Amino acid sequence: MGRYPDTKTSALSGFIQADWNITEKLTFSGGVRQQLINVKLDDFVGFKEQVYMHFGYGNSADAVKGGKNNYDVTLLNASLLYKFNPSWQTWLNFSQGFAVPDAAKSYGFGKYQLSNNRWNLLNSMNIAEQPLSGIKTDQMELGFRHNRTS
Repeated sequence: MGRYPDTKTSALSGFIQADWNITEKLTFSGGVRQQLINVKLDDFVGFKEQVYMHFGYGNSADAVKGGKNNYDVTLLNASLLYKFNPSWQTWLNFSQGFAVPDAAKSYGFGKYQLSNNRWNLLNSMNIAEQPLSGIKTDQMELGFRHNRTS
């Protein structure tokens, strides 16, 4: 008995990053990241129906379909760093991130009906029919720093 479907997530990423000293005081940095993420879920009987069967209320149940979903995303980053002098610097940075929602908590749910001591699945939320969208984020940052030497 389990509360959520078994989930396997694998990821592969590659990136390239470069710096360019535009002037002695100004540096540009930028990069590209390619990310591949695969999510696989096993078939799953709803938790509530598992508990019912454990206590003898029904003896079998249909499983919510498992399946897989793949994500392929390109992410960018870029920044400018300006050095007023060795102690004072400022920067402007842009970066992107990517996250996959927790598939185990999003799937494996269904509406069941008991008939002839069997839990029949009427409808469900499953990865095969309703794939989750990944979440791509953009972040901007502006900062100043001072390195005080003693």
